[in-house]
Amino acid sequence: MTNHLRTVAWLTLLLFPSVAVAQDKPFDAKKAVAEMAEKGAQFDASALHKQGRKGLALVLDELFPNTAEEDGPLPTEKEVQDLLKKLGDKDARVREEAFRKLSRSGRHFRDLIEKATKDKDPDVRLRALMVQRALRTVWAWELTKQEPKFAPGFQVYLDGIKDAPRLELLARRIRLVLDDGSPDEQAFNLLIPALRALSRARDDRYGEILKPLLKHKDVRVPVMVIQAMGSHGGGNTYFPQLLLDAMTNDRKQVVRAALDWGPCPCWDEKKAPELRRRLTRIFKGDDAELKFRASFTLMHDFDDEDAFRYILTQTKSKDGERARTAIYWIGDSCHWKKPITTEILDTLSPFLRSPDDRLRRAASTALATYSGEAVVKALIPMLGDRVPIIVEGTGNLLLDQEDKAMLKRLLRQAAEKHENPNVRARAKEVLSKVTEK
Repeated sequence: MTNHLRTVAWLTLLLFPSVAVAQDKPFDAKKAVAEMAEKGAQFDASALHKQGRKGLALVLDELFPNTAEEDGPLPTEKEVQDLLKKLGDKDARVREEAFRKLSRSGRHFRDLIEKATKDKDPDVRLRALMVQRALRTVWAWELTKQEPKFAPGFQVYLDGIKDAPRLELLARRIRLVLDDGSPDEQAFNLLIPALRALSRARDDRYGEILKPLLKHKDVRVPVMVIQAMGSHGGGNTYFPQLLLDAMTNDRKQVVRAALDWGPCPCWDEKKAPELRRRLTRIFKGDDAELKFRASFTLMHDFDDEDAFRYILTQTKSKDGERARTAIYWIGDSCHWKKPITTEILDTLSPFLRSPDDRLRRAASTALATYSGEAVVKALIPMLGDRVPIIVEGTGNLLLDQEDKAMLKRLLRQAAEKHENPNVRARAKEVLSKVTEK
C-alpha cells in the first residue's frame, strides 16, 4: 500500500470511525428479531433483505434454534447408522461427537434413531433417546410474550422474500419444524404466513420439499400445510401440486382438506386435467362425504353432468345440512342466468313450501339463479312468506331477471289477481322498481 493510501485509510478511521466499523460489523440476527417484535407491522425489512439467504438462516436460527442446519451436505443413511453405533463407544469424546452430529443433522433419519432407542446396548438406547429430545423443535421462549407484535413484523419480512435460494431454505426449515408434529400457537402464527409465502411463489419445487409431511403420523400437520398452501391468495391460475398429491392420501382428513382448500375455480390449464381425474376417482369412490365434496368442484369447474345430477339427489338427504348445501350448490353462480330445466324446477319447488325457513330461503335463492317464466311464477308466491328476509330477498332476486317485459307482466298479474293480499302488495312494490330494457 502506498503512503498516500495509508494516509487516506488512517484519516477515514480517525474522522469516521463508525463508518469503518460498520463495514466489518457482522449481522446481528438477535437485534433484527427484536426490532421485528418492537415495530410489528411498521418493521423496515430492507436491511434484512440485503443479507439474503444468510440473513434468513440466522433469523430462523433465532426463532427455531433446534432446526439450525450445519453447513455442508447432509449425512447419508450409512453415516447415520455409524454415528448411532458410536453412541455406545468407550471413548467419551467419540460418543459426544456422535451425539452432536446426530442432534444437528439426524432429522431426516428419525426412523433409524427411533430404532436405536430399542438397541440391545443400554448406552446406545439412552443416548438415542437424548438425540430424539434434542431434535424436538424448540420455540425461542424469549419471543413468546412478544409474539403478537413479532408476527406482523415477520410477515413484512416474508412478503419481500421472492428469490429461489431463500424460498428453498424457508421450505426446508418449515419441514424441520413440522417434523416434530403440530406446532404450538406461537410457532403456528409464524409458520402459516411462511407457508403462504411459499405458495405465493407459484412454484411446485417448494411443495415437493414439504411433500413428506403429507404422511406425517400427526394428521394435523398435513392438514395445516394444505390449508396454508391452498389459501395462498395468488389467484386461481395456480393449483399447488401438493394439494393434488394430497388427494391420493390414504387418510380421509388429508383428502378432505385438499378438496376444501384448493383454488376454486381452477384456472390452471396445466393442472386442470389431472385435477379432474383425481376428483373423478374420489367421486366414484365409496366414501359418501368425500364424494359429496368432490362433486361440487366437478360441477363448478368442469360442468360435470354426473356430479350435478348427484347433487340434485342430495337435496333429499336426511342430513339437513347436506340437503341445504346441495340446494345452494344448485344455485351456484356457475349456473347464473341459465334457462331453468324441468328437472331443476321439480327438485327445488317442493322446498319453497317447506315448513323449514332455512330450506325455503335456500330454495328461493337457488331458483333465482336461473332464468325463465317458470322461475318467476315459482318465486312470486314467496313474496307472501312469513319470514321478512325471504320476502325482501325474493323481491331483489326477481329484479335480476333479464326479461323485464315478462317480469312486469307476471308481477302485474300478481298485483291485481293473486289470492294472497301480501303477495299483491309486495308484487306492486317490486313492479314499481322494474326498469324494462
